[in-house]
Amino acid sequence: MSDGRIYVIYGQGGIITSGGMKLLANRIQAQWPKSIVTTHSWDDPNAIAADMARYTSLVKILIGYSLGANCVTWVADIFKGPIDLAVCYDPSVLSIVKNPTANVKRLILYHNTDIEPEGHAVFLGPQVETTQISMAHLAICYSEMLHQKTLAAIGKCLN
Repeated sequence: MSDGRIYVIYGQGGIITSGGMKLLANRIQAQWPKSIVTTHSWDDPNAIAADMARYTSLVKILIGYSLGANCVTWVADIFKGPIDLAVCYDPSVLSIVKNPTANVKRLILYHNTDIEPEGHAVFLGPQVETTQISMAHLAICYSEMLHQKTLAAIGKCLN
C-alpha cells in the first residue's frame, strides 16, 4: 500500500458552501490513515503547488469542488511534477480552467449539465474521464455516488 498526499480544495465560500468536501476529506483520512489529507481554499494554487513539491515520494491526489475544481487545474499547471489523480467536482464555467497536461496521469471530471446550453466547464485530454451529472450545484459536493467513485479512484492509486 502506498502513502498519499491528498489535497481537497473547497469552492468559493469555503466550508460553508463546500461542507461535502470536508466530509469526503474525513472519509479519505479514515480509510487511508497513513496518507496526509488536508483541506484548502481555492484561491491559493501557488501554496498548494509549493507544498506538493515537498512530497517527492508520495502519491499525489488533488480533489476540488466548484472553483476548487478550477484550482485543481491551476495547481497542475504550476506544479509540473507528476500528479497521480485529479478529481474535479463541477468546475465553474465562470472562471478559467486549464486542460490537463502530461503530468496529470488521470483526471476525473464530474460535469454538471444543469445549465444551458453547455453546462459547466469541461476539459479535454486523453487522461480525462467524464461522468455526466445533472443536479443542483450546491448539492454536488454531498453526492454519495460521486464520493464512492472518488474513493474507488483513490483506492486504485493507493492500494
